[in-house]
Amino acid sequence: MYVPGDTPLWLDPSSGWARVGNLPASDQGRRALVVAPDTTDLIVTPVSKSTDNRTIETREFVLAEKGKARVIETTEAWGLADFNLRQSLESVEGEKIKDVLKPYVESMYLAEGVASAEFTKSQDLSTPYHLKLEATGVKRAWTEENDAGVAILLPPLLSSLPQYFWREEDNKKTEEGSATGKKPKERSKTDIVLPQPFVTEWRYRIVPPPRFTPHPLPKNETIRMGPVELSKEFAQADEGVVTATLRFDTVKRRLTREEAEALRSGVLELQKADPTIITFEQTGQAYLAAGRIREAIAEFRRLARLHPGEALHAAQTAQALLAPRGWEKPRGKRRSAPLISNWTRPTAIARRAGFCSTIWSGVASRRALISRAPSPPIVNH
Repeated sequence: MYVPGDTPLWLDPSSGWARVGNLPASDQGRRALVVAPDTTDLIVTPVSKSTDNRTIETREFVLAEKGKARVIETTEAWGLADFNLRQSLESVEGEKIKDVLKPYVESMYLAEGVASAEFTKSQDLSTPYHLKLEATGVKRAWTEENDAGVAILLPPLLSSLPQYFWREEDNKKTEEGSATGKKPKERSKTDIVLPQPFVTEWRYRIVPPPRFTPHPLPKNETIRMGPVELSKEFAQADEGVVTATLRFDTVKRRLTREEAEALRSGVLELQKADPTIITFEQTGQAYLAAGRIREAIAEFRRLARLHPGEALHAAQTAQALLAPRGWEKPRGKRRSAPLISNWTRPTAIARRAGFCSTIWSGVASRRALISRAPSPPIVNH
C-alpha cells in the first residue's frame, strides 16, 4: 500500500509484523504500479539503508563483591531488525519468554538463568520493539578478593551475517587443488547481496564493586573489512564505572567479490582473536601490593564500615595487619610486592571467562534468538 505525501509511506497489510514505513525485505527494491490518474510508469519501492535496520543492546554488568555477576540487557530494534524480532517471538507469551531466553544467556553470559524478562507484543506496532532481561549467576564477569573482570566476546556482534562469512571451505578447496596439481575451481566474480544491510551496537556499562578501579582500558579503534566497519570505544566514568560502545555496520547490502572476501577474512580473524577483557583492581589490595600498609588498612576498614554484616573486609583488614613490616618501612631497595593478579594473564582470563570453548555457541545462540525463523539465503546476481 502506498500513501502519497511529502514523505510517502509504504506498508504491507499482509504482514502482521511490519510497522508503517517498514517494508519486509521481500518487498524492497521491487517495481510497483501505483493506481492513480497521473501514473505513467512503474516505481521502485524503497530500499533500506544499514542505519535503518539497527539494533541497540544496552548491557549493564553489576559485579558482586565476590563471585558471579548479574547482567541487565535491554534490546531496541528498528527497521528489518524490528521485523525479525517480532516474527521470531510472535508465538511467545508471558513467562515462556524465560525459557526462550535461557539458552541465549547460558551461552552469551555463562549465566545460570533468567531472573526476569519483559518484551513488546509482536502485534503492538505503536513503538519500536523492546526486550529487557536480567540474567543472574553470570560467569563471564567475576569478582575475587583482589581483582574483578568482564569478558566481552566480539564474534556474536556479527552474528546476523550469513554462514558464508564464517567458513573457510572455499579457501581450503583452492589450496588443496593447487597442492595436488589440479586446476583449482575458478571463483565466482559476481557480487554478493546480503539478506539485509544492518547496524548492531552494544553499549556496555560495567559497575564494579565499591572501591574497585579499572586497569588501563583497551584502545579505541575502528577496524575496516572492505567497506564494513567495526568500531570499539572505551571510557571511564565516575566511581570506577567503565562504559564501552561496540558497533558493527555493514554500510551497504551489495558487496563485490573482493569486498566480500575482505569481510570474510576479517570475520575469520576475529574468531581467532582473544576476548576483550575489562579488569579492575581492589584499591586496598593495590595499596597492600605496593607496600602501603597504612592506606590498605584504612581502605579495608572503610569497606567494613560500609558493610558491617560481611566478614570479607574484616579478613582483608587482618591480612593487612599481618603483612610484613618491611613493606611499610623498607630499608634500602624496596621489596617488590608479590603478584596478586596472576589470573589476569590472557590465557587464565580466557579460561576463567569460558571463552575458549564457547565463541561459536555464543554466535549460534544469539542468531537463534534474533531469528528463529529461517533466514533468507544469500543471493548472487
